[in-house]
Amino acid sequence: MSDSKSPRVAVLYQALPPPTLGGVRKAAKPGGYSDSGADIAFALRAAGCVVATPKAEPDPSVALDWVYPDTEEGLHQALRDGADTLWANTVLFERHPIEALLEDVWVVGQTPSAQQRFDDKFATNTLLRNSGLPVVRSVLVGATAGDAVHGLDDLGQRKLKELGFAYPLVVKPVRGRGSQGVTRVEDASTLARCDPTTRFGRVRRPTDPRGVPGRRGSDGDGHAAFVRQVPAVSCRRAVGASPGETL
Repeated sequence: MSDSKSPRVAVLYQALPPPTLGGVRKAAKPGGYSDSGADIAFALRAAGCVVATPKAEPDPSVALDWVYPDTEEGLHQALRDGADTLWANTVLFERHPIEALLEDVWVVGQTPSAQQRFDDKFATNTLLRNSGLPVVRSVLVGATAGDAVHGLDDLGQRKLKELGFAYPLVVKPVRGRGSQGVTRVEDASTLARCDPTTRFGRVRRPTDPRGVPGRRGSDGDGHAAFVRQVPAVSCRRAVGASPGETL
């Protein structure tokens, strides 16, 4: 049961547009995760937690009755409503307004700097691989080749074989959401239609001095997507089915 010493939680949703990082802006979700945020707030209250809400009597069918925007005004409104814990059901990034409150309130979620860094899927996969974890092979692609970036037009059958790839492949945006822009590539003609300049935008060439793609420099054109091998296992095997079982 809740009492006067229990945390008072306010759930945030994404109202701020994500920043442009190296020329690429991550697509915002319509509604800014307010639907899942409302579910969280409703479930917390049902479990006996103290939950601050913009409406004194929130309607279970109206998501925005339950969540606060992650703008500076929205954050301060949550604090005025008594919240001392912010549930960051949103996309954080460096210089997000929540950074000014990190010393004053509890935050459920990642730090803005960590979320910005690891939102880059290729950088995260590289870090995991360098740490000895099994990660599906992948390479960066761009409209033109560059340092550690393969030009899309150069990925012919011979080059793919040299890199250790075989169809089918998957092309993914470096920064994406909800599988937007993810394309399964069955052959060369499908791959040729995956133009990272128009579909995924542009980013800068990685220049992290530690050799981990993810920090963007100011020099050179870059990539906006990466190609990865489709794992050669069935879905059932991937979750532990016995050998020989199929879907």
